[in-house]
Amino acid sequence: MAKVAYGLYKGGFLSAVSVGFIPLQWENGTKEAGYRRKYTEQELVEVSAVSIPANPNALALGVKSGAVEIGT
Repeated sequence: MAKVAYGLYKGGFLSAVSVGFIPLQWENGTKEAGYRRKYTEQELVEVSAVSIPANPNALALGVKSGAVEIGT
């Protein structure tokens, strides 16, 4: 299964992951802070390979922040 997932990511068919988590602690943000809620502690429940993330801006934000590189 890992070999299949690797091939899908390497081929560009999968380009994101989705996580499920239980929030344990958070900070409420403001319009000035630029966020509504920041989770400071959470319990990871699952990680899934996905072709399109639930947050349509996630990949763009990842590239903009430098956390994700566009492959050639």
